Amino acid sequence: MLWPGKSAYENFKKTVDTFKHEVENENISGKIISRRELHKPRNATSELRSEVKTRFIKNTMKASSFLERCVMFDIDEDTKKLCANTKIPKSAEKNVLLPYPVMFFNVNFTNQDFRLKDEEITGILVTKGQLISTNAIEQVGESLNAFILTRATNSRQEQIFLDVITFAHKISEEHKDSTIENQTLPCSKFVSNFVLNVLNLINDPDVKRVPVVRNKKNANRRSRQGKIALPPTEKILITGQLKIYVNKAKTSSDWHYNFKFPVRSHLRRYRDSHGEVVKTAVVKSYVKGQGPLINKTYEVNAKNKRKKEYDKHNLDYDSIKPAKKPLKEMKK
Repeated sequence: MLWPGKSAYENFKKTVDTFKHEVENENISGKIISRRELHKPRNATSELRSEVKTRFIKNTMKASSFLERCVMFDIDEDTKKLCANTKIPKSAEKNVLLPYPVMFFNVNFTNQDFRLKDEEITGILVTKGQLISTNAIEQVGESLNAFILTRATNSRQEQIFLDVITFAHKISEEHKDSTIENQTLPCSKFVSNFVLNVLNLINDPDVKRVPVVRNKKNANRRSRQGKIALPPTEKILITGQLKIYVNKAKTSSDWHYNFKFPVRSHLRRYRDSHGEVVKTAVVKSYVKGQGPLINKTYEVNAKNKRKKEYDKHNLDYDSIKPAKKPLKEMKK
């Protein structure tokens, strides 16, 4: 069970510490239950139980280690709703940057508020991970890993699961045909979408990260009260146009969450009724839409149309060298 009145971090840390103690004392028989077994008890097999046991031990020990060196992010209700309800484009996965190697999002989601397929999600521990192939058991790329504590129930019992979701896969070119090891959970899409939105949001120009200062006096007081020591913490502060956008979303009952993105400078051609170009104008780069900013990256390669046109005229990029004298002298 989870402890009422505690923050997501405190519940996550206490649960993982409890699981770790049970693993070290080889007292985990009551924890070895799969989601499939929770809903269809007759489908449990010895092979399935062995697989679940191995995963439980691995997830517990890894989560315990990561919690020791994480940076916690306090996320308020408005920011939580913004990141949970904004559907982030798939292209944003390519631009994901983690400001710290291990991050903990101090958030709690319930089925009543966010229509989850589990009863509750408590805390999200995010770090970079390795993509492992299912056939060769080797690393084939990188991904983001999110450790989550979920509460699931059926008509007879309640169960707490410590699961790992992998997403934002970056498979290396030589292993692009490999099948990766991945566990799909009922809340996988929800969690991955939320995490990507938060990581994108903290790099938005209208967002500030404010460190929470805690002194030794604060730490000693928590220790005397028997409370868990808190890790280094930052708060996410939304300002500027994004703050106005969030305030509008709060006051509107049928608000549609969206995002904004940069548009590159380009040519706009005006045509007559016969389809002939009569005018060409240069449109300067600008930002389109409203909401959190989603940056784009553009790949320049040999398939680029403009490069093909240069190649037709026997112009080779490798043969282009810096000028030896100023342009005005070359004109003369």
